[in-house]
Amino acid sequence: MRILLFGGMGFIGEYLAQKLSLRNDCKIKIVGRESKVQDFDSEVVVILTQPGQALKDFLPIISSAHTIKKIVYCSTLLLYPNSQEKQDEGASLDPKTEYEKNKYEEELLLSTMTQKEKILLCIARLANVYGNIKNRGIINHIMRGVVYGTELTIYGDPSKKIRDYIFIEDAVNLLEFLIFYPQKNTKEIFNICSSNGCSIHELIKTAQLVSGKEINFKIGETILEKQSVIGENKKILNISKYTLVYNILDGLNRTYHNYTRL
Repeated sequence: MRILLFGGMGFIGEYLAQKLSLRNDCKIKIVGRESKVQDFDSEVVVILTQPGQALKDFLPIISSAHTIKKIVYCSTLLLYPNSQEKQDEGASLDPKTEYEKNKYEEELLLSTMTQKEKILLCIARLANVYGNIKNRGIINHIMRGVVYGTELTIYGDPSKKIRDYIFIEDAVNLLEFLIFYPQKNTKEIFNICSSNGCSIHELIKTAQLVSGKEINFKIGETILEKQSVIGENKKILNISKYTLVYNILDGLNRTYHNYTRL
């Protein structure tokens, strides 16, 4: 199988490329955001980029490539509404921030294009993926506070800001499954998540536990974002028969060691 990783040099893309390179049944091509690609001679395209103009520029090339059979698009769990209940793939969507709205727009663009071109579309709505310094989420800031002693600013009440976090290796194993999954429906949506909510306050306490160090932080003003978003992962786990390897304690412990090795 010929696989194109669009955004394959980023945090998730780098791990996924390494994982796929160990297989003998696929050939991988990595495309960066600034790459000038005119021909996508691939069977599967995996889109790992941040939302923006890059995907729109490549859509005409993707739609005209006759070899493409499937697109795996990495979206976000943050499209789901603010709730302390677990949200499954059939939940209503409520994009609020610019990032969420742009991700939703790209889901719609790809849905329209793939339906027209009769290409399979697999949407993977990812929770907060973490694991090393290339990640730019809240866990990266917490780990920098642990390792380098930098002060962390938390915008809003850290005990009320609850998210679903999944360690990079678990996330990539599930993405690998979706790439090779013999999808029957034209469009499928899967939550790639842990199904466990964790507050920033809990993240800080756990990071201090695994590192044995204190984290200095201050509270900033509240910004526009959802307080709680937690995914339901029964669909992907039932189909893949995969068991998540890392809980938040094990994941943060591994992340801390990844930072200290640098």
